[in-house]
Amino acid sequence: MSNNFREHPDESTVLRFLDGELTEREAAELRGHLDGCWQCRRNLGEWQGTIDAFLRLRETVQFAADPPPPN
Repeated sequence: MSNNFREHPDESTVLRFLDGELTEREAAELRGHLDGCWQCRRNLGEWQGTIDAFLRLRETVQFAADPPPPN
């Protein structure tokens, strides 16, 4: 992250941030950028919503595919 987020972070960086995969320094730099960039905050929210929807769908499909519990 050599640009210290003077430009918008790429999608890969945002996803790594959401997964907790950035170093503390990188995450702090991104949080600083998010504090001042409404566009990136909106994009981050959209990514979070997409991930939440995927996880809900996955849980629904997985639950439906599980065999019924024994009697």
